[in-house]
Amino acid sequence: MKKILITGSGTFVGNEIANYISKKTNYKIFAFYNNSKPKNLKSKVNIFKFDLSKRIIFKKKFDILIHCAFKVPSDGL
Repeated sequence: MKKILITGSGTFVGNEIANYISKKTNYKIFAFYNNSKPKNLKSKVNIFKFDLSKRIIFKKKFDILIHCAFKVPSDGL
């Protein structure tokens, strides 16, 4: 079974992608969020809170990465 990592699952785009893939495929989905926890994802989606600006060491290998996370500059740019 393929494993997919989706970053930014708390954003609109990341959430929609995770929701679509969970409904249409049998892939194992790992959805990462930072601020807004996605509440509508199906139970077969593994949801984790992560701060991607810090070092993360994965023990699992992923077949696909879908990166939807972003950071808004705090200085108002």
